[in-house]
Amino acid sequence: MASIKVKFRASTVSGKRGTVYYQVTHRGQVRTVSTGIRLFPEQWDGDSGRLVEAEGVDNGRLAGYRDRIEADVRYFKEILAYLKTLPVDYEANDIVRRFRTKAFRKLFFLDFLSGRVKELEEAERFGLARSYKGGLNIFKAFLCSKDIPDIPVELIDKRLVNEFARWLAGRGLVRNSVSCYMRVIRAVYHQAVRSMGIAPLDLFGEVYVGVDKTVKRAMRKSLLEKLIALDLEGESHLCFARDMFLFSFVTRGMAFVDIAFLRKKDMVGDTLCYIRRKTGQRLKVFIEPCARAIIERYTTEDSLYLFPILTTTNKAKAHRQYESALNLHNKRLKVISARLGEGVSLSSYVARHTWATIMRAEGVPVALISAGMGHTSERTTIIYLDELEDSAIDQANRDMVNKLGL
Repeated sequence: MASIKVKFRASTVSGKRGTVYYQVTHRGQVRTVSTGIRLFPEQWDGDSGRLVEAEGVDNGRLAGYRDRIEADVRYFKEILAYLKTLPVDYEANDIVRRFRTKAFRKLFFLDFLSGRVKELEEAERFGLARSYKGGLNIFKAFLCSKDIPDIPVELIDKRLVNEFARWLAGRGLVRNSVSCYMRVIRAVYHQAVRSMGIAPLDLFGEVYVGVDKTVKRAMRKSLLEKLIALDLEGESHLCFARDMFLFSFVTRGMAFVDIAFLRKKDMVGDTLCYIRRKTGQRLKVFIEPCARAIIERYTTEDSLYLFPILTTTNKAKAHRQYESALNLHNKRLKVISARLGEGVSLSSYVARHTWATIMRAEGVPVALISAGMGHTSERTTIIYLDELEDSAIDQANRDMVNKLGL
């Protein structure tokens, strides 16, 4: 049972004013909050815990001090009454934090996160909205596993964050997936507490929020040639998937989202001029004859788009169509992967990785590859090339060993 007491701490120097403070006690935890009120010892009645007038000192501010203390105690009681209604435990620190920030608001985390998803969708930031929605669903499932419908933002602590990370890992998620969800929850937690005027606490120092290096997905030239020669006659859906894969490759690894949103007006002579949806960069790509052949194979007069992927100009609906198309595209590429054999696993990203890797193998500088792919940093490009760089180092080492006759 939590309690609030008003106390006085006398000065260690005789004749000096002491300080009035609040003592918060809950389940053996004791916390103090200074009031900033300074009194002479004779102005404090220790038995009743009240301010009293004393002879020989200035009592002019006592009435204002009393009013302030009474208001603070009432506020503490309101906080305690509210915290008792919550489905989770709270600590003395939670009481003190609410009082100090004057943040007595019923701001619940899932409710706040749901609102952020709507705001992002209205701002047409559909990719980030999708990530936040995924975080919303997984955190809701975690709380449900604890029979908690929602949780106040201020009661999210390091213990709960660590428990959430273990819960995710227990569901079989790999470290990168766990990290992705943790980064969403961390970002939204910071946004929520700042909206309440509270400084965010460091709750995520013990959980992984980095990105592990993944197995590179580039194809060898020989396998790319095998894909081009693969007989898919009579299977138009697989032919379309292969053509979109090859179109991505020959347009400097154009991302599938950018392919989907390409419009006829983006074709200017022999050049495709478009803006990368991920970074906002404006790119110009020369239309190679093989790319033009693919465009001519699929473009229709009744559509604004180059390819039959999207059918609407409504931004929200178009994004949903793109997500559905990407999912279908990758499923079809998996079918083609099985036909190719050799353990290959195609996806929309493989074309992008393959272009970067082959360009590097041909001696093209990383800076040019980065510019061609529309990366904002060469560090991003190098992630695509780590596997190739390792093999190049191995070859250099092998040459050195051979020269030494070892």
